[in-house]
Amino acid sequence: MDRKQAENYIFFSTLAITAIIFVFTPAYPGSSLEYLLDEFCNRYLFGNGWYKPSNYPFAAKITNSLSVVFAISAGVAMGIWRKNDIITPLPKNIWWSCLFFLVLGVMMLWESIFHQEFKITSGRSFGTSEAFHNNPISFVSFMAVKAGVIYAGFRFPISLILYLLSKKK
Repeated sequence: MDRKQAENYIFFSTLAITAIIFVFTPAYPGSSLEYLLDEFCNRYLFGNGWYKPSNYPFAAKITNSLSVVFAISAGVAMGIWRKNDIITPLPKNIWWSCLFFLVLGVMMLWESIFHQEFKITSGRSFGTSEAFHNNPISFVSFMAVKAGVIYAGFRFPISLILYLLSKKK
């Protein structure tokens, strides 16, 4: 298996882990272990971030926290591992592409870390209403996309920076 194929498996497992965590996490903490996990997420991870739907607040908190941690660590690891797999000569728009991924990844990370309020609107609201997040399919889809964007926001700029630093020696 080559590095590109391994990265495909890692990327898609990042998306799948988001759904797996959500499916196997209860809606509300019930046991002492779940209350410890809730406290751990509140203190050390992103327990106060993202939106908290009323139908499954504990599952949403755990899914947000663990998927973000996995996306960041997988993106950094792949960025380091594939630093020499950069297409040469570098395309002209590579800096704009990396800046785009970095800014988008930081924006998604920002939403994951800091608490977001639901919008109270009379019309439809994509991604910011409680009805959107109380639907498990839309919630998991949105969380998987967010994890993928965070992964790309760390992976591509790290690879390019490490590649350029290794070529200057």
